[in-house]
Amino acid sequence: MSSTEANGLENEESVVGSDDHSVEQNIDTSPPRGEIVHEPKPEDIICGRGSRITHPGNRRFRQIVLEQKDLYQKATKREDKTKITLDIVRRLMSCENPSR
Repeated sequence: MSSTEANGLENEESVVGSDDHSVEQNIDTSPPRGEIVHEPKPEDIICGRGSRITHPGNRRFRQIVLEQKDLYQKATKREDKTKITLDIVRRLMSCENPSR
């Protein structure tokens, strides 16, 4: 069992703020337990294989990823790449209508 599981935070990510201060925020990245989404909302991200999904939430996700692509590719440390990835998740989850 990992220390994360031992703390009961297996579905949470720790996000470090983009400024120089060490501000952490826990974001639960999992959907509510047992929830089945029958009709996705516009902000939801639909995962799947095959043809490119043009759902509004997917377009928003791709735009945010594209904005961070150069920074991510230039990052040399795994820690920096992780911060960039978690910032993307934070942006998706912290808006008025968070993505699921």
